Parts: sequence; structure tokens; C-alpha cells
Amino acid sequence: MSPHPHGPPSASSLEISAGIDEAGWGDLSRFAARLCDADASGAGRVFARPALARLAGRIARGGTRGGESVMIHDVASDTHIAAAALGRDPAVGLLWVERRGRFDRGALARLRWLAAGGLDLFHVLDAEREQAELLLRENRHRFANDLHLVGSLLSHQARFADDPGARDALANVAARVMTLVRARQMPDGDLAAGLRACVVALTAQVGGRGITVGLRVEGECPPIEERRATVLLIAVNELATNAIKHAFIGRGDGRVEVTLSATANHIRLTVEDDGASLDTPGGGRVGSGLDLVRRLIAGVRGEFAVPPARSKCFTIDMPVALTTHDRRDR
Repeated sequence: MSPHPHGPPSASSLEISAGIDEAGWGDLSRFAARLCDADASGAGRVFARPALARLAGRIARGGTRGGESVMIHDVASDTHIAAAALGRDPAVGLLWVERRGRFDRGALARLRWLAAGGLDLFHVLDAEREQAELLLRENRHRFANDLHLVGSLLSHQARFADDPGARDALANVAARVMTLVRARQMPDGDLAAGLRACVVALTAQVGGRGITVGLRVEGECPPIEERRATVLLIAVNELATNAIKHAFIGRGDGRVEVTLSATANHIRLTVEDDGASLDTPGGGRVGSGLDLVRRLIAGVRGEFAVPPARSKCFTIDMPVALTTHDRRDR
């Protein structure tokens, strides 16, 4: 039998009490399902389902003997449903859980405990989470400002370097630092927004050379972990910069195209240009840039493919979510 024969635990409220965050009710009901080993759960005040309406009526009439939970057998679904009033006033709402078999005393006690104080608990947790997010945003902002200062200093030093090799190396490091700044400034997990900022910066970098940098987004990219989004931005920046530097030697124009193709489970990034391919004179984009991309993508469980002969399309594939094994190995 599926652990959730009626679908995953979810809030099933038709009317939410004023002053209580609906998202909090959903969190509360999902936690109740795990705490009581239930197949389904919900929270609310008014229910269309007859069994739940009957339970709500019993609780409202005082059938809980001082806040105890009530359990009935719903013949229509052949399940047992247990419920308890949220807080001390039954009019506030009802927290319920459902499963195929009967709930034991321990599960009923946990349900009563959660119904009695769960809302207060979640309100406290919400406040703590908001405070933590505020501090995180402030730290990210400060870190981005510090990185921006470092990048500016490197760029300034590159302009005054006498040795061409040192000048190029400093400029490359400065560009990578500024990519990190853009990654820290993008909305949480919004890879498409980060790529747009990256393309704008690359366009400014080519100046009046007649080279254009474009971005195409196919599908809706789901939010991904910040660290992995940052790695992808750095990789795209490296590949596009490599193309700008090496693919259009002796030409007055050209185009670099970045494409993000996304599904709920998979992300593919391609960087392609219409300049010289890797196996033609002047098109050999090799060295530390590609080595860096290869190492970065491998570090986030992605796959990096160099174009085959006569092609100019680099490809990065990565799953949206890390597996449990991947998380343990990080």
C-alpha cells in the first residue's frame, strides 16, 4: 500500500480563521501527518466532506472532554480520522489526520499536543526564519559589496600592468570576481535572472567590436541551490568570454548565444558562437578557462561537453535537485 493513498499530506481547509497565516496551517497539517504517521492531513474550520463535518460538530458540541482528540471510522473511505481543536476554542479550527488503520494512544496524544500549541510554535518559527533571512540578506549584500571592491581594484591594477600576460591574468580574475558579485545579487535560486545580468555585463565588455551576446530561455527554470547557480553563472561567463576573445580574431562582428533549457528536473545550458570552431586556426579555445569550467561543473554533479569537430556549441547538463548521496558527499 502506498504510504499516502490519498495523495501527499496537505492542508484541506475551506475557510481559514482570521489572523492565522494560511501557509502556517499547511505546515502544521503536514507536520501532524509525519508526527502521527498519517496518510493524509489538514486544518480548517468548515469542511464539505461529511466525515470531517461530523468530527467538527462533535468537537464544537464539547465531545472532546477538555481538549482530547476524537477519532471516528469513515465508512465511505474505510479510513480512521482523528481530530483535535486548534487552541482552546473549537471555533478557531480543527486539525485532523487520516490513515487506513486506527491511531494508537501515542499518535492521539501527539495530535492533541500539536493542536494545542502548534500554531504558537509555528508563529515563533516563522519569526525566527524571517529574522534569519533578514540577516542572511544583509550579509550577502555586504559580501557582494566587498567582492565588488576587490574586482574594481583588480581591474584598476590590470590597466596599469606593464606585462601583457599579467594584465590579461588580472583582467580575467577581475571578471570572475564580478561574476560572483552578480551571482550574489540575483534573486534566490533564479538562474535565469542571473544569466540575464551576466549577458548584460558581457555585452558591455565587448564594447564597439560588433559582437553581440544573446540569451534564450526555453521552459520555466525552477529555483536551484545558490551555490550551484553561482557555479553555472561562472561557467557561462568563462565560455562566453573565451568565445569573445578567441572566436572572432580578424573579424569585425559575430554573435555568442547562451541558451537555458529547463524542465522541473533538468537544466541544460549551451554556449554557442558563429566564429571559428575549435579545430580551425584562431579558434583554439583551450587553457585555464575550459579547465576551470570542467572542474566547477564536475563539483556540482553536472556534465560538461566540449563541441565535436567543426562545432562551436558547449553544453552543460545538470539535474535540478541533488540526490541524498550527492548531499552526503558535499
